[in-house]
Amino acid sequence: MLKFYKTLFNENLLELKQFINDLERKTGFSGQDIRLHNKLNIKLISKIKELNLDPIDSNSFEIYHGLLNKLKEDDRKLYLSLRNLAGSKINAEANLNDGFKLLTKNIKLENLLIIKPTYLKKYFKNNPPKNLLKALHYRTVDSLIKRENLSLIVLGINYFESENYIHKYYLNYKNLNSLNFKTADLEIIFLNNKWQTALKGLIKKIDKVNLSIPELGSLIIVPCQNAYKPGKSIYYYSSIIYSIYKINLYSTYLKYHLPYKNFNQLFYNSTKHPLKIHSSFFNRDISWEVIYRYLFKKNNLSELELFKTDEFIHFTKIFKSLELSKDLNFWFDTYNLGSFLNNQFVSFNILDNAYNLYHNLDYPRTKINHFINEMKVAFYLGYLNKNNQTSNLLSYEYQTVEN
Repeated sequence: MLKFYKTLFNENLLELKQFINDLERKTGFSGQDIRLHNKLNIKLISKIKELNLDPIDSNSFEIYHGLLNKLKEDDRKLYLSLRNLAGSKINAEANLNDGFKLLTKNIKLENLLIIKPTYLKKYFKNNPPKNLLKALHYRTVDSLIKRENLSLIVLGINYFESENYIHKYYLNYKNLNSLNFKTADLEIIFLNNKWQTALKGLIKKIDKVNLSIPELGSLIIVPCQNAYKPGKSIYYYSSIIYSIYKINLYSTYLKYHLPYKNFNQLFYNSTKHPLKIHSSFFNRDISWEVIYRYLFKKNNLSELELFKTDEFIHFTKIFKSLELSKDLNFWFDTYNLGSFLNNQFVSFNILDNAYNLYHNLDYPRTKINHFINEMKVAFYLGYLNKNNQTSNLLSYEYQTVEN
């Protein structure tokens, strides 16, 4: 069992064993790691059977290709459903991209904490992004601000401007305080032809279907071509949902820390590094995602406004609520599910498998990043949910701003 977690956490076996022993002493509950593994194994057996494979006699290679075959089948259904959606509500061309526009139009995410647009407009007027102006053929920064979306401008400076300009721009985030923020709804932007042409180098380089500017509560989507390609529909679909979840997670992090004196430093750090918090309970850095899900479930903290109004605690909720999700029933509860045979992981996570299929990756090169992340979250929550003490969860205490 420890070998499984050693590979998962990429840690020395002795150190990992000491870590788990320490958690068991703190909580008074032993074998949480084994319980989690056994619980997932029951689900794993069921999923392998759904793939028409033998859970006892199937190797990693067979399971992986069984998953890809299932994904191809579901992807084809989703592709046709998206085009039918576009054909019934827009025009007979039944454009795939129009299907995604209709799908995302129904996603509502409110009260995200974002930087006030007036603050950024003032900054750009005082610090014109000259390379971006030239790339988009604008003579003045006033014309740029008037005609272009602020989120696209922020994306543009990250691509066109010098390292020095970008460094100064983000360094400016240290000057912000609570008065420079407001709440707004999620904004979804499909790149138009002008921006697709301008950012073609970036799009090709990063190999993503969307980009987010979380401090502005926006998701920027790269339009897809109509032609069918195995895995494309599910890759777009799952990537968009996951990005929306991550934007909400980021906003919740900002809301939670907004009252504290060093918020500006935390905000600046959040644009440079993954959202992690050092936990004295675990004696290590853990992701904000773990803290977020834990705080949401704690009765004594659920009265916080940001948790009370939240509808997107987990990727699963968005996934299940979206139109056309019925085509993807198999994948609903596979986020932290994986097969571990002969020191090889096979991820059942839809995000991993969609990426692998869309990029035509063979078995030795498969990506399992999302499975690993979800497995770590499940591991930490397994011990936190057995612990009723929240005071020692974090290693620091912030001082709230005085009224």
